[in-house]
Amino acid sequence: MTSDLSPWQRLIEWKQGFPNVSSCRQLRRALLSLLIGASTFTGATCLSIQDGATPSVSAEPMVWVSLSDQLPQRVANAAKASVSQLRVADLPNLESTRADANEAIAQLKTYLNSTTTAENAAAWLEYLKADELQKALAEESRSAVIRAASDVQRRSSALHDGLERAAVVQFRTAAGNVADAYRFEKGEQVIQLFGKQLERLSDQWTTIEGEPHPDDIANLRNTVDMLHRGGQQVELLDVVAREFGHSNLKLWISEDLIAASVGRPLDLEQDVRECILGTRIIGKAQIEGSVSAELVPSDESIAIKVMMDGNVTARTMGFNGPVRLRASSNSVVHAEQVLQLNQQGLAMGQVSTEATSNNKIHSIEHSLRFVREIAKRKARQQKPQTDRIALARLKKRVGETFEEQVQQEFGATDPLQLVNGFINRLNLSQPKAEFSSTEDAAMASVVLAKPQQLASESAPKEIAEPGHVLVQVHESLVANSLGSLLAGRSLSRSEIQELIERIAQRTTESSEDEAPNFEVDFDSRRPVVFQCRDGVLRIGIRGTRFKQGSRELKRPLEIFAEYQATKQADGSIILARVGELNVNFPGTDRLSVTQAGLRGAMKESFAKAFAPTLMHKPWVVPEDAKLESLAGRRFVPIAFDADNGWLTLAIRLADQ
Repeated sequence: MTSDLSPWQRLIEWKQGFPNVSSCRQLRRALLSLLIGASTFTGATCLSIQDGATPSVSAEPMVWVSLSDQLPQRVANAAKASVSQLRVADLPNLESTRADANEAIAQLKTYLNSTTTAENAAAWLEYLKADELQKALAEESRSAVIRAASDVQRRSSALHDGLERAAVVQFRTAAGNVADAYRFEKGEQVIQLFGKQLERLSDQWTTIEGEPHPDDIANLRNTVDMLHRGGQQVELLDVVAREFGHSNLKLWISEDLIAASVGRPLDLEQDVRECILGTRIIGKAQIEGSVSAELVPSDESIAIKVMMDGNVTARTMGFNGPVRLRASSNSVVHAEQVLQLNQQGLAMGQVSTEATSNNKIHSIEHSLRFVREIAKRKARQQKPQTDRIALARLKKRVGETFEEQVQQEFGATDPLQLVNGFINRLNLSQPKAEFSSTEDAAMASVVLAKPQQLASESAPKEIAEPGHVLVQVHESLVANSLGSLLAGRSLSRSEIQELIERIAQRTTESSEDEAPNFEVDFDSRRPVVFQCRDGVLRIGIRGTRFKQGSRELKRPLEIFAEYQATKQADGSIILARVGELNVNFPGTDRLSVTQAGLRGAMKESFAKAFAPTLMHKPWVVPEDAKLESLAGRRFVPIAFDADNGWLTLAIRLADQ
């Protein structure tokens, strides 16, 4: 066992089973493919951050809900008013946060020791650097605590199974709180710095005309984060929560796609084992039919009615003493169940069944004729009662079979539980979602933002032709997820490649002409460039250091590309890069020889991530997809817009 496990290396897992997060692969790939071209994935575009939300120009006009012209001034006024509301007493208490951190370490150790082997517990404690933080706390060294706590936060915010456990989350939170308490321990000086930052922010936002620039939003976001971590209760936080608290992810899925996803033929054979009015019955029953689905209007959930319609044919032999009865039945059955997806997860309603049946006795067998006659007379007398009992049991059996099928298809894994586990691993915010459905579509409106983060300030455009799926992503969603994950981290190409292989659960192929390994330190304030303005999508990264081999550059850098949509002959669209890949060094007028050389190396290193075209290949559903009806189906983007901070993407099945 190694004593220094990298945050980006596979850890020894607890022996207990973890939630299966394989269905979240596409979401996780989107968080990482910004750096390594999505060409490593079959059928994906070169930049998977676009897979869930990108491309195409609609021929129909879009209606924009405009940003209030008074918003910048309201922010400026609130920032100015907040200066006088700052309080030293509201800053984090050092003693209480130290105690909480030590308690979290103790609880983490107790949890590990009770759930896994001693060797594995030691490996996890080493990886999480719990002893280093405990030692720094005991020494009461400000710099050591901040350094150790920051390391804890980086290591505990990753994709490794187990980081979503409550003990780890509590440890990560306590580490962050005690680090902030040490950062803000010089109370009066800190309040003065807060005040100056608010004054600068007020001056900056006073001069904004129209829509704030992403850098303006980033400065506001960092100020709000600073105030929140400092425990301040000021007007700016209230204004931001009100003005920037709207959904930053919207999903629309057509009823046609849901029906296609669920619909499939049904062909089942079952054994018949019954006893009705003293007659033991055995045989085989064949169910042939189909499963279908339709949306049910709901204001509080996505309600889907799953239905089964079929014919049941059965051939049986009945035994009543020495008499044998050969019989058959033909039945028409219908079963349905309503599934509801809301903020609490997936709920399954009661199964209801309907059936009609036609039963027929073909022969009654016995060696004596008078016994056969008696049996026939008795069978005629009991037939109405026998048919009622048989029909009731048929409905029960069909209902149980249908419920089992639905449970296998949908109930094995709660989609929201998988998403929440992923979110807890990466220390992201728990999404607040509103779900609804009509007869035509299912809709979700999501806010992904911690209390100290900004969501959107406006609604997205409406699109006339949404296709089968419409995805609308606001810039704040990327900042609050991918930006939070990468902020301040240092990653090499090989570490990124290793992480992608872990997510994809397969080894990616490397080309002989692949650029040499490199290392990038991401900017802590705005590490990701994701900008949707005037029909142009700008994507990239910001860093503070780039190293390749013996060459190292320690200065602010920005790497980005811009894309616009191009309509294809088949109605689909692709994203075409506008010009070359941009590599800039903000604040630098003239490049040195070393900088010029590294600029070329950067372009080569990120060439795959920022390819000349994106989304030029259909998205193909894997053949082993859980929804068999969609396995192998291809999706293409048909409408794209990037404006006012929103990226809008409409997708349809390629064969429709």
